[in-house]
Amino acid sequence: MVPKAVGSVAQEVFKAAQKAPGGWVASGSIAACSVVFGSYWVLSKGEWSFLSWTNQRVERTNELASKREMPEEKLQRFEDARRGEMANLERIAQELKDCCGFLATEKKALLEEIKKLKESQEKMQALLNEKREELQTLVSALESAISRLSKIEEEKKEVDHTALEVHSATIEIEKEISEVLKELLSKDSGENE
Repeated sequence: MVPKAVGSVAQEVFKAAQKAPGGWVASGSIAACSVVFGSYWVLSKGEWSFLSWTNQRVERTNELASKREMPEEKLQRFEDARRGEMANLERIAQELKDCCGFLATEKKALLEEIKKLKESQEKMQALLNEKREELQTLVSALESAISRLSKIEEEKKEVDHTALEVHSATIEIEKEISEVLKELLSKDSGENE
């Protein structure tokens, strides 16, 4: 049979466990194990140092429970740090949102500028093609005019050559006419005598 002292000790153990920071949840199982093991040890050895041993177990349990539980100040620091980080993240998120909005606006404006430049480039290309066609027409007209001028030069050379021949022939004819007139005048003068 279990001595009455063991029952009293067990009651003390459970009272101490109830007062522990972790309550029955944190230290109840350890205290119960201590009672069972201590009872067996008392009955087998016949020694009554069970109470001091149990008190050591309870103190150890309380120590472990206190280490597991965070003080209020530490919890408050963690909460303040968490709130600070959340505020920082919200600020960064807002800055990213503003930046994305700015980039979207700049992208829209840039696309509009690109569209205008493209339209202007198309107009310039059309005007350039038109001027190129006009220039080609002028070049063709110039080449034709140069060709006609060359022909005129050739014709002028022929006309000059013909005029020179006519002039030479005219001089010859004038000489012949002059000689004929001289002969006629000499005949007339001879007859008059």
